[in-house]
Amino acid sequence: MKNKFSSLEGKILMASPRLEDRFFEKSLIYIFMHDKDRAFGVILNHEIGSVSNHELLKLFDKNTNKVKDERLPIVFGGPVNTERIIALSIDKQQEKQFSSMQSIVLHTDIQNFVKNFIIKNDKSKFLLARGISAWDSNQLEDEITENSWFVIQPNIDLIFSHEMKNKWSFAIEKLGIKNSTYIAPYSGNA
Repeated sequence: MKNKFSSLEGKILMASPRLEDRFFEKSLIYIFMHDKDRAFGVILNHEIGSVSNHELLKLFDKNTNKVKDERLPIVFGGPVNTERIIALSIDKQQEKQFSSMQSIVLHTDIQNFVKNFIIKNDKSKFLLARGISAWDSNQLEDEITENSWFVIQPNIDLIFSHEMKNKWSFAIEKLGIKNSTYIAPYSGNA
């Protein structure tokens, strides 16, 4: 008999050492949608490049003089829809309420995102991603049962930090593990 469905929306998945999928090895994935039929998320820690905010503005013929030029990392969000760039963001008000509401905005219209965040020089935190991660009905639940993923509580710094190299270590520490070499490359259920 299957357990009652429990959504992982708003949680972070951390790949276990036994997961040997080249797309997901040592991945941290923010789950932005999860129901009985499917799950979608964004890998948070595999940087694949960067873009300057001036380059983004020029795509939309916008004046770059008003905005300080800075490099913005782009992460590999997952192997689905890799031609699309999306963004996750959180504003100051959402940050204040994050411990209780855990509200993050997903932007699928990058042009609108650039207009509202880059052009207005909004102080919200955001992360750009190319592609998403997706699972069919029960696929994610089965992978969790097989101990391919650890489920951890979301953390603003873990999601939005642009220091990609430190995210994995931070997640390991969040689990209470001081040294990742002690995590067994195998696991089981009792």
